[in-house]
This record gives sequence, C-alpha cells and structure tokens, in this order.
Amino acid sequence: MENINGLRSRLQLLLNQRRFTHSLRVEQQSIDLADKHGVDQHRAALAGLLHDVARNLNAEQLIAAARQARLTLCEEDIKTPLLLHAPVGAIILKNDWGIDDQEILEAVSQHTVAAANMSNLSKVIYLADMIEPGRDPWSGLEQLREMADKDLNAAMLLALENVFNYLRKKNRHIHPNSYAAYEYFKRLQ
Repeated sequence: MENINGLRSRLQLLLNQRRFTHSLRVEQQSIDLADKHGVDQHRAALAGLLHDVARNLNAEQLIAAARQARLTLCEEDIKTPLLLHAPVGAIILKNDWGIDDQEILEAVSQHTVAAANMSNLSKVIYLADMIEPGRDPWSGLEQLREMADKDLNAAMLLALENVFNYLRKKNRHIHPNSYAAYEYFKRLQ
C-alpha cells in the first residue's frame, strides 16, 4: 500500500476539486475525533481521506459495480444509487488500491447509511463526514459537533435522527441499514 501522500495524490486525480477538498477536511476531522475517542489516528486518516473514492461514479456504474461484487441491494439502493458509493468504494479500495485493513474497508463501506454495531472507527468516519468544517450549516449541526467530541454512540443516534428528519421532509424512504443502526444506538442510550 502506498503512503498517505501517494494516496492523496492518486485521489486528487479521481475527484473534482470540491470533493477532494471535502475528503481532506474529513481526513482531518477523522484524526481529531479519533484522538478524542482513542481510535487509531492513522487508520482514521486513511478511511477519512478515502471515504469518497467511488463518489465520481454515476448511478449506472455504482449499480453495476455493486451487482458485479454480488452486494445485496435493497429498494433504497436502487432508488438512490449514490448511497452505493460507500460499499463500492470499499470494494475499489480493496481490489484496486491494495487496502486490506478490514476495519478501514468497513468504515468506508458504512459511511453513507451506517449500520448496527459499528466499530468506533466506522462511527468516527460517519460523523466526520457529516460535521467537517466545510459543511453548509443546518439546524442541529453545532449540537452534533459538540456531541461527537463527547460521546460517539450518542452522536450517532443524534446524527441518524437528523438524517431521518431530513429524509421525511423530502418524502424519501429510510434505508433499512440506517433504521437498524438507529434502533441499535437507541438501545445503547
């Protein structure tokens, strides 16, 4: 596997400038959260940097890659293929980028819809993606940032509640993995 600077250079060739800058901010936010919660900072940096590696693929490419990898697709995946950039990204990192750290691959795979029983690294990446400093302000963002600094599980519950509220306002369905994650984190409180 290349060093992180080599991975940054490679990623920059794949993504547009806005998405690449976002990835750099998620990398830094991931390191910050990892430091606060005792998570390996190097792994957090890698997963944060590379979380959107498949973000440049269009809907047809994402669905095709998911089917080729024999991923189980649900109705929400087909209706909103952009969600697939997370699990497809993990496949690309493993098959094409030589990343074989299962925890990093899992964190990348889970950063869009979450999952029940996520590792702390996965929680860090999910939250870092939502709260990185370049995000447009939305109601609840500052509260989520404060919670993420203190308690990953409570922050995950709050993040999912915010996502659900957003999806309901847009009349969109909740992904079954997100709902399972919500139930899981709710039981922990």
